[in-house]
Amino acid sequence: MGWWAEAAGTIGDGPADRFAAAIGAFPGVSPADVMASFVAALRRNPSNFLADPVAAAGVPRLFFADGSSREAGAPDAGLVEAAFDAVEAATLDYLDSPLARRPLAAELWATLAFVLRPRVAGLDRIAGETPVTGGDCRVVLPDTAGFARVEDAVVAAELVRDGDAVTRAVGSSGAPDFASWSAAGGREVDYHDADGARWLAVRGPGAAALAQSLAAALGGAEAGDPVAALAAVVTVRSRDAALGAMGRLRWQSLRAAVAAAVPENAVAVTALLMAGLADPDWRVRMTAVIAVGRLRLAGLAVGALAAPVPAAGRDGLGQEDRRMLLALARAAHDRAAGLVPGGESPDPAVAERRRALQAALHAALERLPARATNRAEALLLGLIGGRAAIGAKVPGQWAAWLD
Repeated sequence: MGWWAEAAGTIGDGPADRFAAAIGAFPGVSPADVMASFVAALRRNPSNFLADPVAAAGVPRLFFADGSSREAGAPDAGLVEAAFDAVEAATLDYLDSPLARRPLAAELWATLAFVLRPRVAGLDRIAGETPVTGGDCRVVLPDTAGFARVEDAVVAAELVRDGDAVTRAVGSSGAPDFASWSAAGGREVDYHDADGARWLAVRGPGAAALAQSLAAALGGAEAGDPVAALAAVVTVRSRDAALGAMGRLRWQSLRAAVAAAVPENAVAVTALLMAGLADPDWRVRMTAVIAVGRLRLAGLAVGALAAPVPAAGRDGLGQEDRRMLLALARAAHDRAAGLVPGGESPDPAVAERRRALQAALHAALERLPARATNRAEALLLGLIGGRAAIGAKVPGQWAAWLD
């Protein structure tokens, strides 16, 4: 049984029934226009609807059994409203189910394909395609670029605000989760705010130049990947920032972000880990390395192994601590990359000891021990949770770096 089938089996028929009811009320709308209507509805508020809100920026297509595909058509205004209600209800179905999470974009597209198949001969699937360079351009926004400033910059570029922004809940900042602007000739700018990551998607003629202009005006970073761009914005470059008060604050912030990691905030957490792997404070770097292994982020596995391990004799670390940190980095890389615990050595006895250590570290990364029983576990728990997490006597020399 595939992953979507498992989810559908857990959720039941609710999402499919809701989608079918919405579509059934508009019998004259073509399948391509149905898909465009659902895309428009989903993009109104992707951070509230999806476990992977960035996926809403992709371009879904209808794929057929003969290998052909078809783009979305033009959204029907009435169906967009009905689709919005259907997607919102489907999200609640997921949250109220044993899965207890929002749906993935791919799950909603699979549901839509299931509903459309009786109306569309040979329909195989609906899947999102990542926009290619020259299509969507992205600008990740820094904290200093509030929504009002973003709107001023976009309007100054002669785009007009569309009327489909969705405002946050009462008691929040009042800035929307999503907003869009458009201009004659097909130029479009979408604003997204998804769990700590804010970015603009820029489309149409001259998209690259417009994205460059907006990035310069707002102090943002251009990137095809919003995660990489956000990481570039938050990466600390100064070597003077190592093991000081600000380094401690970054370390504590990263620990909190990792502890709260869920699919909904994957963009922000992944970006923080990318930045953490390059941080001048070794505590931040090594915590990011460990988190890559714990969260099994295959895309960051190589970066975790390449992150500099601190030298012995500095910041309260001994030679054994350095060896343990190197072993943790190897375990984090291998677990994230889906590799079994290794232990290469020409000496069979040494290789066996290394494999045993790696197996133990893999297990500790998967399920943190309740308390440290050796130095490697103490380092792991201390980096992830601070002094209180170690649960045993802390080596005196660690006072230089533990909080």
